[in-house]
Amino acid sequence: MNQKSINRDIMRQLINPSLEKSFCESVIQTLNDKSASEKARLLETLQESMDIFKQKAKSFKAPEFYRQMCDKIKDKIHECETLFDVTLGDILALVNGTGISITDVAPDYLSPQDIAEVIDEKVIGQEEYTHALALCVYLQVVRAMHQDTELPKRNLLVYGPTGVGKTYSIQVLAKMMNVEFQTVNCNTLVQEGIIGPSISDALTHAYIRNKDFTDICIFFDEVDKLFKDGYYNERILQELLAYLDDDGEVSFATKFGNTNVTYKKFPTRNIMVVLGGVFDMLKGIVAKRVFPNKVGFTSKQKPQDADFYDYVKKEDFAEIFKNDELVGRIGQFVRVRPMTRDMMRDILKSETASPIIPYVNFFDKHGMTVTLTDDGAERILDTVLKEKLGVRGLKSILGTILQDDMARVKHSASTSIVIDDEYVTRHLPEIQEEAHAV
Repeated sequence: MNQKSINRDIMRQLINPSLEKSFCESVIQTLNDKSASEKARLLETLQESMDIFKQKAKSFKAPEFYRQMCDKIKDKIHECETLFDVTLGDILALVNGTGISITDVAPDYLSPQDIAEVIDEKVIGQEEYTHALALCVYLQVVRAMHQDTELPKRNLLVYGPTGVGKTYSIQVLAKMMNVEFQTVNCNTLVQEGIIGPSISDALTHAYIRNKDFTDICIFFDEVDKLFKDGYYNERILQELLAYLDDDGEVSFATKFGNTNVTYKKFPTRNIMVVLGGVFDMLKGIVAKRVFPNKVGFTSKQKPQDADFYDYVKKEDFAEIFKNDELVGRIGQFVRVRPMTRDMMRDILKSETASPIIPYVNFFDKHGMTVTLTDDGAERILDTVLKEKLGVRGLKSILGTILQDDMARVKHSASTSIVIDDEYVTRHLPEIQEEAHAV
């Protein structure tokens, strides 16, 4: 972690209402004079203090105590504004996990651009998608704050290759904004009244986990499977349309099972809907429209490795859905980009979004350091790109190459792990097999 990043992390920890202003001023004034090891110890101490505060804040459930805690946080934010530039990310880091809503302590910090900047700290290379998500959630927040005013609802459909962050982006967003989040796997959906997973299960799960939820984000994953030949189900489509409604209601069971089941209604204005899928069937539709006299993208006008997603238009989805009402209720269609080597490298080397961070934390808890070298990163990328594994592949490969050291962590004589080319090659069986074959 570079010094600029650790300085930022230290200041982020200062938005802790349990810290005195004089102490915060002293930290900022002397920060540049401290060594890297001193900063690391300071950050660890501040994080421990923040954890204690969060545990205390979580216990303030009664309305009067909740308001007192919100007032305390607001006062601390105003105090810190005189010491450094406070960002939405700083405040979200404070309230995350406490049950305290960002709208109750810092509504002025919310804007589509600020929300997008926070998501982009965790999701690399998908700005078009993350910025569209940011606008959706901002509209949802404003609608929740002004229930008596007619405001727009923006449903979003995201399409593109798998393994590039469609689901992860929404998980980050929901956690960041303290909004209930549920995924509906459309690949296994059945209509209401039939045994099996249904759309309303998302609300049932949310109710079981938190009976007081007022807003929810539902991600309909693999929604393109609903429109595959042989699967199309008009009843499920009508149920989906109800969730996309601006100002309606949907019913859900308060528990699973057949006994003592009650039903509740939930307003669709409080549901943020994102539909996601690969939509590979677009390829044939786009080919017919762009090159009506050619087969696919094999003509001289277009290389064989063309990305057909570049040519997709809203009208192409209308041909898939065969339902104008569905197309009309989706406010925006946005694509996710396939992972390039540069994007994957940026993710792997990111100080906020890299999949290596959990492993670094694991070994740190056992007094060990982990260093990823440039040649080690390139060897990992070689394997991920060859197998077309996407971001999930980065996580999988890191787990594979580090599992031996993780297993003997308490019996290891080493205090450091250097993930270089040799280390990756030694711990990936497929690379060893290739080497022996040569």
